[in-house]
Amino acid sequence: MEVGSSVFEFLRDSRGSLVASLLLHAGIAALAVVLSLNLRTPMTSLQPLPIDAIVVDSRVLQAAQRAKAERVAEEQARERAAAAAAQAAGEADALAAANSAPPNPDAKARA
Repeated sequence: MEVGSSVFEFLRDSRGSLVASLLLHAGIAALAVVLSLNLRTPMTSLQPLPIDAIVVDSRVLQAAQRAKAERVAEEQARERAAAAAAQAAGEADALAAANSAPPNPDAKARA
């Protein structure tokens, strides 16, 4: 029985060291468990990405481009028509001025 009493004496004498060792090992094991759980789950952002996108069909895009080209062509046609009208009005004014001017007697004498 002497062996059993020596074990109990050892445990009683080194009780503080045993408790400290037990707490240290429990802390290391808890840290290992927490780290393994954190490393398994991926870090994800809780906020969605700020993407504001609109899907556009190529036919819609081509139709918009054709409409823009038609508007440009119509504007150019109006500008050409206005320029032609201004030129015709200028020619008509010049012709009217030439027809309404009295004949120049000096011009006949020179010829």
